[in-house]
Amino acid sequence: MRSALISSVLAALALPRGLLAAPSTPAVVEALSFTPPHSTNSSLEARQNTIDLNNMKYAIEFAKAAYCNNDASQVGTKVTCGNNACPSLGLANIVNYAHLKIDFTTAEADDLCRGCKISYGYRKAWTQTQGAIFNAINRARAQFPGYYVICTGHSAGGALATISAAYLRRAGIVADIFSFGSPRLGNNDFANFVSAQSPNQGRNYRVTHYDDPVPSLPASLFGLAHIAPEFWLSRKDASTMDYPLNEIQMCWGIKPSGCRASKGLSLNFDAHSFYFGKVSACYRG
Repeated sequence: MRSALISSVLAALALPRGLLAAPSTPAVVEALSFTPPHSTNSSLEARQNTIDLNNMKYAIEFAKAAYCNNDASQVGTKVTCGNNACPSLGLANIVNYAHLKIDFTTAEADDLCRGCKISYGYRKAWTQTQGAIFNAINRARAQFPGYYVICTGHSAGGALATISAAYLRRAGIVADIFSFGSPRLGNNDFANFVSAQSPNQGRNYRVTHYDDPVPSLPASLFGLAHIAPEFWLSRKDASTMDYPLNEIQMCWGIKPSGCRASKGLSLNFDAHSFYFGKVSACYRG
């Protein structure tokens, strides 16, 4: 049975859920140790096995859990998911944090890398919570030294998870990123920096779905870019966990022309709501 430690770091993040997952098996390590291909796009199935897909499905459950128990601002309360949104997390001690208002004006982040700029709102969220996050993670790592850290979230939560992981890595903590339907959140320097952190400081899994409009926002003409690589769920129907491996495409680069970008402009917010099932299944808002 898969185990996971969810520390109080979860109370310090808004939408992403930082977690310490069970020690990786040799199969997981092997699956995560690939190198970028020479081509821009490649089939996930041709290069890897089902381990990556299973990890994505596991991570999305934590992102789904972020939408649970948030009515009446139930900050600090244990999460229970409705509609079977996160079946593997029934025993996890996940707690919620209040929603944050996010804008897309940028702020310098020279403490992360030279020339880095990040969305002002996301950076503010990080600076206000980083102390609690580091304290919680350090305590958990001391208690469970064989576990590793992943940061995951959906939509704005994916953006916050990305920033959190970037700073954790900068501090020497290996952390994997699993973002689902994340908007663009930083400039080219930021995107290149976080992309280059992988794989030695943690793997990047930026997952997008069909023509989900959120990953195309804000437009790249505003000087923002995505981290790499991208894992694109190319099939329109992603309403269940039963998603075929051969319909996931992988694209490299901070401004890829393939994967989600190949679908052009879209207002299909249904695509944003489904990543291996309905992401906000127990959200009543």
